[in-house]
Amino acid sequence: MAKDPLNELLEFLKPECRIDLKHISLEHLIGVSGTEEGVQVILKNDSLLKSIIDCTDDRVDEIAKNALLLLINITAYEKGATQLLQLKPDTKKSVLDIFVGYVLDPQKNHADAACMILCNITRAEENIEKCIDLILPFLNDLLNVFVNTGFNKKRLKFRLFSTHDK
Repeated sequence: MAKDPLNELLEFLKPECRIDLKHISLEHLIGVSGTEEGVQVILKNDSLLKSIIDCTDDRVDEIAKNALLLLINITAYEKGATQLLQLKPDTKKSVLDIFVGYVLDPQKNHADAACMILCNITRAEENIEKCIDLILPFLNDLLNVFVNTGFNKKRLKFRLFSTHDK
């Protein structure tokens, strides 16, 4: 048995893993992330966090959605937001690059969930400076997304951030 029981879930979060196993693993982690203690357990495993981030771009919509919901739960806590911001995923420079990219993609199904994650990360005072440095180059594009009601082709409204009708 692995030292960290969550390491066993890593096998089920790989891109080539069966969809049902990936779904069950993410559902379990969403349940664990429902408490601060559960989030603390997840935060101890950087490999698991990277796998969850990878799942946010899964070809199966429900997998991507659950991974994003899990990250919303994790970033709801200041320590989770800070640790996620400091994490260096293999695919991009930072998690902010990944989630800003989701928001700027007009075909992204769950760009609104990416917005929630960005909101949670930028709420923590200690993250402000780094967030500004990373988001500033995209600011005009982000503003365009939030005020242009037809930007997202999946009909997302970005209700948390925009001037769109509620």
